[in-house]
Amino acid sequence: MIQTRPAFLGKDEVVEVWYDRRQISQMELIRRASSFAAPHDDGTLRYDPESKYRMRQTALARLPMTELQALRVNARLQGDWQSLLSPRQLELLSFIEKHPQAGWPVAIEQPPRAAWAAAEGVRAKARQAAKQAGSEAIEAAPAAAAKPGQSKPGR
Repeated sequence: MIQTRPAFLGKDEVVEVWYDRRQISQMELIRRASSFAAPHDDGTLRYDPESKYRMRQTALARLPMTELQALRVNARLQGDWQSLLSPRQLELLSFIEKHPQAGWPVAIEQPPRAAWAAAEGVRAKARQAAKQAGSEAIEAAPAAAAKPGQSKPGR
């Protein structure tokens, strides 16, 4: 599988599949899928707006990935999904988890380059905010350390 997309055909839940014809033939794919009940086809295919629902509930939803990577990570959420990520992705995921309120956009189903650019922009802003908060804490520390009865610096 290269990519899947959940949808509804009539009242039935279905999955649209993109696959590599060099890896599996259309007939073999149909044979394997025939073990599932065939939906009633009323001709109306509606895509599920909550694709990769389980992954959307985690910080992984904000991590840039290819569609195939997201598909595999989502399928392995209860197991070893970390092995599917690059060191750069693992480092960014750690940063996302440490700064959950930074305004990370959802990266699921976004083009990877655009998702990386957006994530790097948010990371730069989060680092700048942390740097400013750190310098404010340093500036506030001497004032807080003044003993009672002494004047505080700057006053």
